[in-house]
Amino acid sequence: MVTERGFGLGLRNAVAEFLLLLLLLEQIFLASIVTAGNFTLLRRVLKESSLLDLGRLLLDRIKMGSKSKVKADSPREMRRKVAAHLDHMETLLTQDFLFGDAPNAGDFSAYHSLWFRRDLAGRNIAGSHPKVDAWMNRMQAFGQGTRKDISADDALEIARQAAPRDLPAQVEQEPLLGQPVRVAPSDYGREPVFGELCYCDASTLVVRRDDPVVGQIQVHFPRDGFVFSKAD
Repeated sequence: MVTERGFGLGLRNAVAEFLLLLLLLEQIFLASIVTAGNFTLLRRVLKESSLLDLGRLLLDRIKMGSKSKVKADSPREMRRKVAAHLDHMETLLTQDFLFGDAPNAGDFSAYHSLWFRRDLAGRNIAGSHPKVDAWMNRMQAFGQGTRKDISADDALEIARQAAPRDLPAQVEQEPLLGQPVRVAPSDYGREPVFGELCYCDASTLVVRRDDPVVGQIQVHFPRDGFVFSKAD
């Protein structure tokens, strides 16, 4: 029998573990991508794009990194972090998914960087981390739903014909509401978006802007990881 007090402690521990995992994922993403690089990855990338496209991508990443506030670790430290992350996940996987019988945001957040490492770069983890490997197979089995390819012009036309959805009632007091603002990531890729702050709460910012191609749009940002200020 589990008492209410015991259940509460278990729930708090689960929430703490979940939040810790999300924090670790912020720190592990770059390390997982960088240390995944090998000839298998290069061959697969070149099958889908040209050397010119690859060069453009690298230049874009260098430009993005030059504005980063995140200090990059050494390759050795990155490899250590990835190994420790895999070890940690292996201990968490006592059930089908990280926090129970069904996946949640933690599972989907953890999956993508490891997909890059295992499935795109072809790095085998089944021998060293069999539970993580089996978990990735379960995540992969979800598929991508029903999809239909459309052209870029068709996608823009759909956006042009659509109207922004209604926003919740504004509760939080924010002096910049209705004012032109600048919103940008706080870590890397710090390219700003400009527009009118039309909604905010404890977790979300919404900026309304007029796009020359599709008209009026509302861009939603999480508050965590982004900064906003009055536009100059």
